[in-house]
Amino acid sequence: MNSTYTTDVDYPTMYFHEQTPILMSMIALLSGQVQNLSASRFTYCDFGCGKGLTLNLLAACNPDGEFYGVDINPSHIASAKELAERTGLTNVTFIEASFDDLKPEDLPELDYAAVTGIYSWLPTGTRTHLVSYIENRLKSSGLCFIHYLSMPGMSTTLVTTALTQLLASQYEGSSPERAVRAVRELDNALGSNPKLAFNQAMPHVRPNLARHLQMDPNYLAHDILNRSQEVMWFHQVARDFSASGMDFIGHARASMNVFGDLYQPALTAPYHKFCEGHEDLILREEILGLLLNLSVRMDIFGKKKNYKEEEIGGGFSNVYFHNLFGEDHVEARKQLKSQISMDLFQPIYDDILEGVARGDVEAGKIYGGCAQKYGGAKTRLALMHLIGGKLITFGRHSISASTAERTLNPSQFDRFMLFDKMDNPRAAPLPSKVMGACVQLSRMERILLAALITDDAREIYALVVKHKITIGKRGGRAIGSYDEFASVLPILVESFREHRLPELLQRGLLN
Repeated sequence: MNSTYTTDVDYPTMYFHEQTPILMSMIALLSGQVQNLSASRFTYCDFGCGKGLTLNLLAACNPDGEFYGVDINPSHIASAKELAERTGLTNVTFIEASFDDLKPEDLPELDYAAVTGIYSWLPTGTRTHLVSYIENRLKSSGLCFIHYLSMPGMSTTLVTTALTQLLASQYEGSSPERAVRAVRELDNALGSNPKLAFNQAMPHVRPNLARHLQMDPNYLAHDILNRSQEVMWFHQVARDFSASGMDFIGHARASMNVFGDLYQPALTAPYHKFCEGHEDLILREEILGLLLNLSVRMDIFGKKKNYKEEEIGGGFSNVYFHNLFGEDHVEARKQLKSQISMDLFQPIYDDILEGVARGDVEAGKIYGGCAQKYGGAKTRLALMHLIGGKLITFGRHSISASTAERTLNPSQFDRFMLFDKMDNPRAAPLPSKVMGACVQLSRMERILLAALITDDAREIYALVVKHKITIGKRGGRAIGSYDEFASVLPILVESFREHRLPELLQRGLLN
């Protein structure tokens, strides 16, 4: 592994919501596997944890959980440990090791395992060893999340990967410098002439090279310079896991588990036609990937068993469903109607959404009532539709309680994400113990939360200037001075306090 994997630069810090424990368990439960969603004590290991942002966030969300992170890169492990210490976490342990060197006694039995990104970059022998190791450490109801580069979407990258690696090997410098130079030289060689034979045969390659040049150079180095990289079809990954006693349970993204229902008819019609002649789940997954041209997959594997419905239903106890639209769920469904292939106005969906329209309801109560009326399997499918369609969500505790007595009490991790990670222009996570998961907030929402915490306009303005953030407009132009900013900020903060903060407090943020 050392000879082929890029270790001279750190992998960019990223957060993967899909590897959240309670989310993995909900997908497995809805897919017919027994899970205890309310369990707050569990063991979790992230294999290839990088700098540990995701793992540390999950540890902050689940203080009774026991978390482990393994990575071969000493710099990654040092950064991960530093973040845990800085944010006061005591329930996470980081191990610097190659997967090939892991021994059973290095980790406890696991409820959850995650392999994010790294799987595609491992030599075949290491991949085989890692999957076998995970199966050995997973409990009988344990789950493994795996994120990997996949065919057919990665085909445009594979066309030039070997040549890019060859070019990069001719240059001096760091891995990012060599990767960027190789991609740029290849891009220049192909030019913009559409009549070139290669450009005619492979019209998507040059746009793909252009996208590579927009990437974080550190990520590019990891992505294209690892000589052991193997982009796989789903059936190849499923075969590797099956050989070690684990089977495909479902996609980590709920909507993908009901692709045939929640996507537009133009995509789902050929899928349904294919499925009429093929009952094999693996084949159906491959045609799904083909129709969507998937370049990345996020799957959940486990020791799959056949359970009775009454055994499955017990897993819904002591967790709560939350209607994201309250009593406006009818209008929300109308807006979805033209975008999907199914009818969300069937009685079972009315019953579920009405059941949680005025506040959170224990999931076991919703499941039990609908299972008695419609059957357990149909109820689980309907819940997958509603979660995948982002009409309902769930958490370990009710989030409908009054916020009258809740005050801002940010943790060390909250402060880190709000003041030290403001450079991220996209939605970024804040941990919630109520949800057992993170809540994603836009940068503007994070700015306003930070303003509520510090009550120091100059400190917030310094963040805005440092990260070149546009806040508000006056007369059609961006606010450009501290005085303008200081006059507008209180108005924005007060609106945020009234309209958005109560929901965030209910979701368990900053308290």
